[in-house]
Amino acid sequence: APVAAATPSVAPPAPTLTQQVGSVLLQVASFASRDNATRALGQLSTAGIVGASLSDIVSGGRTLWRVRVPAADHASATELAGRIAGLGFGSPQIVKE
Repeated sequence: APVAAATPSVAPPAPTLTQQVGSVLLQVASFASRDNATRALGQLSTAGIVGASLSDIVSGGRTLWRVRVPAADHASATELAGRIAGLGFGSPQIVKE
């Protein structure tokens, strides 16, 4: 027989940053050339790695293009880093903003 779900009398707390999807970012690589960064995004997409993004930052007077991938948590970030390293990018770094 179906069981009615209990209705909580108090709203559950909002998820903390570590519980939110994409709270961990892996920086796959950074490039001086936007074309190279865009090519790297394509490689990640072709490999089935979703959510990769491109962002720019000025460092030392030069624009660098960063390729980053979100992960749900540190455990999935570790697994994802292994997949990315297997594509020839080296070991991605976990970054926080």
